[in-house]
Amino acid sequence: MLTSQILSAFMVPLLLSMDYRVPIRDGIYLYGEVAKPYQIGKDYLILKVKDSQINGAVYRPGAEYYCLTGEIKGKELELSFVDPNNGQVFHQEIAITNIDGPVASKKLPLNRLTLDGFLPIEKISELDYEIIKSCSTQK
Repeated sequence: MLTSQILSAFMVPLLLSMDYRVPIRDGIYLYGEVAKPYQIGKDYLILKVKDSQINGAVYRPGAEYYCLTGEIKGKELELSFVDPNNGQVFHQEIAITNIDGPVASKKLPLNRLTLDGFLPIEKISELDYEIIKSCSTQK
């Protein structure tokens, strides 16, 4: 019994220091500053995940959208946005808020991330799909 306690004492700090990726299934996900879609003046993220890589856009209804690319690194989404007017690239990190330890020890849904400042929205519209398609062809 003592041996397992000693191993645990060494393994916990090692696991906590490891760089890991949050598992997420390939798919398209919509998030908003509010849970209700298409509210004027609110920001929304539409994300397409494939093989742990992220494509998508950030937008406000009735305004421009900014295409983005990125990946999950540790407890954050690391995203790069391109300004459609001048091509300038901006970098943004968004914390994944439902992770507080090694992923292996959590029972997380594999199909949804909880993002700091954003709420998941289940219904994805045709407009969202058009934005994803447009951003995917701009590479």
